[in-house]
Parts: sequence; C-alpha cells; structure tokens
Amino acid sequence: MSPYKLTKDELNYYAGFFDGEGCIMIQKKQGRPDGRPYRILNIAISLTNLNILEDFKRAFGGTVHGAYKSKEHYKDKWNWQIFGNKALTFLKLIYPYLRLKTREAELGIEFQERARQHCDIALREGREAIQEAQYILMKELKK
Repeated sequence: MSPYKLTKDELNYYAGFFDGEGCIMIQKKQGRPDGRPYRILNIAISLTNLNILEDFKRAFGGTVHGAYKSKEHYKDKWNWQIFGNKALTFLKLIYPYLRLKTREAELGIEFQERARQHCDIALREGREAIQEAQYILMKELKK
C-alpha cells in the first residue's frame, strides 16, 4: 500500500485512529556543528498493538521501534514515527478527515512547508525565530 493510493475510507480510518492515539510534535534538537539547535516535525503513535503500527508504516512510511515496557507489569508497546517531509505528506493526506488535531496539523504543515524553503544567512535568524514560536505554540496546543 502506498501513501498515494489510499482510498478515502482508508484515509478516514487512519485519520480517526491518529486523532485519538497520535501525536504531532515540533521537536527541538541539538546537533548542528555551530551549536545552534534545530527543529523537526515529528509524527508518532505509541501502542501495544504492533499490527496497527505496521499498517501505518506500510501506508505512510516511517519506522516502528519497540518493544518497550514503561513498567514491569505493563504490556509491551511500540512506536511508529515519521519526520520532516514524510510527516508533511502524512498530515496533508489525513488533514481533511481530522476532527481533534486540526489546529496541530495546520501548524505542523505550516512549519514543515516553511522549513523546506531555502533561505540565505540574512534570513535565517527570522526563520529560526518563527520556528521557535511555532515550537512554543505546538506545546501550548497540547495543554
């Protein structure tokens, strides 16, 4: 199954599932040679049902990691994640079917579309300031 050949019913299913169980994040990471942080769009779902996460991986790409236990007596859980432009594609595909995470999806789409634009050093500071504001807003949307 390809992200470009999903039916409306399939996209509706994935969007509904993601609305309830998924997470849209703008993560701040360290790692640039000059020490400046960078931000990345991250989409994730954590579940105890590996089969559903494998379905998401087949449909949209990304990776499945696990199994993890938060506590000894908890079931194993797995995580499905996609980043950057793949996350953008995922959000654009499911956006029309979302009900709960529409504002977070809009912000994630806006963030990643802006991140894809190349800019010269003179504009970099402004873009980084916008990304920081989007990072803070995404955290606020989760409260």
